[in-house]
Amino acid sequence: TKDSLRERGEQVEETCSKLISLAQIFQEREKRETQLKERLRNVESRAENDIERLKVQFSTARKSEQQLKDENAELRRKLSKTRKKLEEESNERHRIEAEMKQRRGPVSYINQLHTSSLSSDKHGRSSEHSSRHRGKENSGRQKDDRNYS
Repeated sequence: TKDSLRERGEQVEETCSKLISLAQIFQEREKRETQLKERLRNVESRAENDIERLKVQFSTARKSEQQLKDENAELRRKLSKTRKKLEEESNERHRIEAEMKQRRGPVSYINQLHTSSLSSDKHGRSSEHSSRHRGKENSGRQKDDRNYS
């Protein structure tokens, strides 16, 4: 019986030793689990903060995009008006130039005749010769010139 008591005592000590060892392992694992949960909470918190920050950035970007679209639309309207005005001004300028050409037509012809008669005088022809070719007003004079030469 003493032997059996001793054996049982050794078994109890061994069991206690195992229980203490298991308790230590359990505490270490609980401590590690607590640390992992804390890390997970930190990661989740950072992720949520990042999500909120990105939501704000996205919202700001959308507002900026809409503002740019509105400004772009306004610039397109202004460009369209400016092009239309430019086209109207160009058409008006062409119309005025055409009217000026029509008005200057006979004057231009007379000036051309005058210029050509002046240039023929410069080329050594006599004024009588150039006056013969000037028009009907000098036709009577041509006959007189022929009679005297």
